[in-house]
Amino acid sequence: MSRPRSSRAVCAALLLLLAACPELGTGEGSDPGNDAGQPGGGSSGGNSVSSASSSSSASGGSTSSSASSSSSSSSSSSSSSGGSSGSTGSSGGSSSTSGGGTTTTSSAAATTSSAAATTSSAAATTGSTSSSAGGTSSSSSGGPAVALVFSTQPADAVAGENILVVVEARDANGNRATDFSSEVTLELTGNAQGASLEGITTTSAQAGLATFDAATVEIAGTGYTLRASAQDLPSVTSNPFQVTAAAAVTFVFTQEPFYQYAHVPFSASAQLVDEFGNVDTLFAAPVTVDLFDNPTSATLGGITTRSPADGEVTFDDLTVDLPGQGYTLRLSASGLTSAVGRTFRVGPAPVVSMAFVQQPPASIASGVEFSISVEVLDITGARATQYVGGVELSLGENPTGDVLSGTVYQQFVDGVATFTDLRVETVTGGEFTLRTINPDLPAVDSDPFIVTP
Repeated sequence: MSRPRSSRAVCAALLLLLAACPELGTGEGSDPGNDAGQPGGGSSGGNSVSSASSSSSASGGSTSSSASSSSSSSSSSSSSSGGSSGSTGSSGGSSSTSGGGTTTTSSAAATTSSAAATTSSAAATTGSTSSSAGGTSSSSSGGPAVALVFSTQPADAVAGENILVVVEARDANGNRATDFSSEVTLELTGNAQGASLEGITTTSAQAGLATFDAATVEIAGTGYTLRASAQDLPSVTSNPFQVTAAAAVTFVFTQEPFYQYAHVPFSASAQLVDEFGNVDTLFAAPVTVDLFDNPTSATLGGITTRSPADGEVTFDDLTVDLPGQGYTLRLSASGLTSAVGRTFRVGPAPVVSMAFVQQPPASIASGVEFSISVEVLDITGARATQYVGGVELSLGENPTGDVLSGTVYQQFVDGVATFTDLRVETVTGGEFTLRTINPDLPAVDSDPFIVTP
């Protein structure tokens, strides 16, 4: 007759319990029979467990059968003894007061607990192994640094703006040397403009990386390079880059007057520059010039508003109409700070010629007075009102050899000499002209006129 499945389970549980608590098989520990006041019951319970233990030791294949038999015997003894079952259950580690069923449940719980403990121990061992392996992996840092490289190269920049570069330390295998923490220094090379690298140019590496993000170049130019160096390592040079001008903020005069003549055109020019003095070739707004210091309230002539080209503006036809000293020019444009040039002087324009303002009459009788006037002209063709000097008149064309009478010399007043009592005395008459005489200026003849006898 086959044994019920529940009996087999009970036997298996008892065997596991004995394996975990061997003192139960040897009778060590408390005496369940004595504790219950039933000596016979205690002895019987002990013998049953011992028998189960013995059977288990004898043969792995017959363990279930022996354990089942012992359990049955123990159960019978417990029934005839009265109260012994409860003690037997206590001997198995259960606090329940029921019989064999309770013992089975207690043993299974103990077995489960033992298995859980074993699993927990295994998990702990596995966790410890994983932790150890993980620690070994994270502590790897490659070999010592033997070289520097630019892992982030400098890009083209604007004057005064930060340039970002990253310098990496590498070992002999080309891997990042994460233990490298020395100082790395940058300097500007490939520089024909006389610039320098400003800002933070030295920093300590972290995990093999030295990051520079606060270094600047203030002078615009092309062909710049950076050189990175660190103690005991060879230096390395970056790719070339260029720096362009920032936005213009003001003007710098490149040409301005010093001494000019009144009415004589002169030139003035200026560059539009950023805060570092670089020429902003992109600025295109109109620029205006005027007289800032104007001691004589003179008028600035010419085209006074022009547009710049390639960062420079030029005014090439300016004039000042009055002589004076202490003039200055001012340049201004929207969004820029105005610039005032140096002081300059305006003197009278050079006198270069004379001209008849009033010509003699076309025909006049001999001995009759007539009037004429002569003006002096500067290099621009304007009347030289500041000229100090005079002019003398004589007969130019004179076919009869007669003489010009009256007041023949006059001073220039505001650039004009006026004659009011001129006469030609002639017997035969003829066609005559008047001629100016001035040692500093070329002579000029009047229109011809007829003198009748």
